[in-house]
Amino acid sequence: MVLPYGLGGLGKLLKYVDVIGDGNCGFRVVADYVYGDHNMSGLTRRNIANKLACNRDLYKRLSTDGIDQTIARIRWERGSCTSGHWIQVANDLFLIATLLNTAIILLQGGTSSKSRRGSYTVFPLHASELDTRRLIEMVTLNLGSYSHFIRLNLASNFPVPPIVTMWFRDMDHNVASCDRLYDNRREQWDRLSAASV
Repeated sequence: MVLPYGLGGLGKLLKYVDVIGDGNCGFRVVADYVYGDHNMSGLTRRNIANKLACNRDLYKRLSTDGIDQTIARIRWERGSCTSGHWIQVANDLFLIATLLNTAIILLQGGTSSKSRRGSYTVFPLHASELDTRRLIEMVTLNLGSYSHFIRLNLASNFPVPPIVTMWFRDMDHNVASCDRLYDNRREQWDRLSAASV
């Protein structure tokens, strides 16, 4: 398992799930977190697309392709798919984090300190005032050169990569404290990064 440089030796990896690499791997990782079964990726896609369709105005700003195109891309249910139906990291992770009230930690695999640069953390952009669910964490490893995602279970308090700048710009007041929950873990990441330069 190739964790970002500096994380591999920390004993933080407890388990990983290498989902099927059929073009649905990003949604398979989400399905494995939500349902405990990566084969539920079709249901995961359908649920995400349906929530987007019912809340178009809320999510249209997160979709660079347009909300209708995003919904059509995500609704794919015909098995293996090409890149036109893959999870789009920049757009979809904010959508998924917001829909599921989850922090998504995306780690880039690699053996050099440069691999850490593509790693980041995505928080929900808003939460219902009625939503009392605890913020959960979804950790995924992106093997960028292979265009593949793997689910990771890491030990608690593992170092957390930078928070995507867009979150600070676009978040609602009801999620404004998410970043403070990760201050110590962010500092750990920054220390590891500084030590490996």
